Amino acid sequence: MNLLPFIIIIILVLGMFSLSQFQRSHSLEKEKNLYIIYFKGLRQIRNDLENAYYEKAKKILSNSKSDPTKETSNTPKDTLFFRERMLGWSSGKLNLSSLLNDASDSLGLKEICIKYLLLLYGHTDFFPKNPQYLLDCVIEKLKTEQEII
Repeated sequence: MNLLPFIIIIILVLGMFSLSQFQRSHSLEKEKNLYIIYFKGLRQIRNDLENAYYEKAKKILSNSKSDPTKETSNTPKDTLFFRERMLGWSSGKLNLSSLLNDASDSLGLKEICIKYLLLLYGHTDFFPKNPQYLLDCVIEKLKTEQEII
């Protein structure tokens, strides 16, 4: 008589463990599929843009070879290539916590942060033309704070 509740409890515990393992493997499979789809789409967009730039450059080159006396007014404007436009980074974030470490060489990250600040606030009247000093002051202030935001 005492054996039946013990067996039922063991079956329930094993059933809960197998259910949680199944749910975890199912969520990992979904996440993997989402990443694969995202990167396939991003790769396809980049390939399409590269093909479009290639076709445009081929047209311009063929036009300039056929009529060398003509001015190069057909050259495209200085449009940003997709790597400079940061395609696919609409919800990306810039991690600036490494600017607070003294040991790290963060010159490149400072330049990126300055470009980012100019992009966000460069059009306003209150923002300085060269935000290097402002960024250095913010970094020094954050280094002296006890709790990093």
